[in-house]
Amino acid sequence: MRNLITTSAKLISIIAFVFVAAQLSASEVELRFSEADYNESKQELYVNVEVQYTLNGQLSLAGQNYRFFYSSETLELDADATTSFLSKENYSNISVDQHKSGVKADKVNQLSFDNDLGFANLSIDLHDLKNGGLVLNENDGWVTIARLKFDVKKADAAYDIVWGREGVSDLYATAFVEMGEWVSASKLDKLTVSYYGDLSSQDKSEDSFAVADVKVGPNPTADYINITMERELTDDAMIILRDATGRTVSTKVITEGSISTRVDLSQLSSANYMLEMIDANKNRVYNTQVVVAK
Repeated sequence: MRNLITTSAKLISIIAFVFVAAQLSASEVELRFSEADYNESKQELYVNVEVQYTLNGQLSLAGQNYRFFYSSETLELDADATTSFLSKENYSNISVDQHKSGVKADKVNQLSFDNDLGFANLSIDLHDLKNGGLVLNENDGWVTIARLKFDVKKADAAYDIVWGREGVSDLYATAFVEMGEWVSASKLDKLTVSYYGDLSSQDKSEDSFAVADVKVGPNPTADYINITMERELTDDAMIILRDATGRTVSTKVITEGSISTRVDLSQLSSANYMLEMIDANKNRVYNTQVVVAK
């Protein structure tokens, strides 16, 4: 799919392609960047685009539009070497649109690297509207959709790659991430992205917190839980609560330097939930069951 602000007939056809016959309850996927390889001698960084289906059952992945931002003082996207991992029988080649780098956006001051901002749209269209595309289920885990190549301008310099989405990059964005689900012949739905995993060079830090450092209570609880670590976090972490079906019902970011946080559960019904803590490397470092009893 192409950029949402485009007014051409092509935009109209793409919007119809992804959003035709949208259902009331969209499926959920999680999305992340994952470093695949760094060639230090050639100063080349390869980054995977990965998705994960989080509910029971399965879905057939339709067209996708990935909007992301990166620190172009350190990195430069190599659009020609960026490739799709999806079947060419069912999907188009990956298209890189609106690629810009070296943008000075310091007056906006929403991303930490906005003095030298790079951004691009990656588009992949589903060709086989009759039979659908790649089928994902909850047992597949993270599946690689595409691989990005960046030239590293400054060895050992810090970098960030951030997904475009509301609340993080909306002041810059003319489009966000959009993903579609194939439901049946020529019938498509919009996917809800429930988790975005950005990528930072600081994610490589080995000084992370251990499982034993986390305490959760009260449990059972009626309306909230406190999460306490024995020492301050060395990087951001995320708390995810899932219901019995695996659906994400609550997320909260715990920022670097925090030692405790409170998670509001007042909107959840009485049930057992799984709480996970995900570190900056997208690894699950802690999990426990939380019982909500009202």
